[in-house]
Amino acid sequence: EASQSFLYSELKKAEAEMVAEERKLSELSIKNNIDLKSSELEVKKAKLESIQTAIIGNEKKLKIQQIRLTALKNEIKKHKQYKSMAKAVADDVLWDKIIEGKDLSAVKGQKIYSEELNPIYRKLESEIAEVAVDVEFLLNELNYLKSEKEILYKDVYALETKVAELKIIRDESSRAHTIAKTRYNSLFSRITEVSIASAAKLGDIKIISKAVVPDSPVSPKKKKIAGVAAAAGFFMGIAAAFAAGFIEKQKFPA
Repeated sequence: EASQSFLYSELKKAEAEMVAEERKLSELSIKNNIDLKSSELEVKKAKLESIQTAIIGNEKKLKIQQIRLTALKNEIKKHKQYKSMAKAVADDVLWDKIIEGKDLSAVKGQKIYSEELNPIYRKLESEIAEVAVDVEFLLNELNYLKSEKEILYKDVYALETKVAELKIIRDESSRAHTIAKTRYNSLFSRITEVSIASAAKLGDIKIISKAVVPDSPVSPKKKKIAGVAAAAGFFMGIAAAFAAGFIEKQKFPA
């Protein structure tokens, strides 16, 4: 009786500990919401990877445009901004001479040299301007992406560290709950065994069974299987009944 009382006392302690650890684990899960934080972390990691990919792509584009810009600047040096073209006296100059009644022999055979913008130079100049704009845009975009990457990297690192810490706390709490539950189950099984042994010793267990004649012969193997199953079920029922009875007696002593 003293042994049973001690076991029941330990069982109550184990039950209280198990319930406390279960409540603690549940509160941790609700308060910290590790699954939500883990999902948020994965989203930020994916965004960080996307930004890094964009940075690599823009750096390649920038390098190509810078090479092109250098080539265009070198090429334009080979061409003069203007090219001189020899022409006959312009019609408006000749007309002025006629109006003024001047001697036209003075301008006979003379040439007037005028300059016009070199079309090749003009095209190169236009391309240089366009490429320079692209280079400036890519540089600004790269600076922005790198700034975003730095901020996001800090967020990811902080969140990753927090999630790792919370998972350690959760795992420790889960382990404590498992240990408490195992101890409770072990004590409950021990009490069940003690109850059965005590009842058997006092002669409280009586097996009454009415013989039933089968309609057809039963093979020895089937008899053995049926017997084992019946015995196992019977003793499990007895164990549960006596354990429950013992616990009830401890809760409500006479």
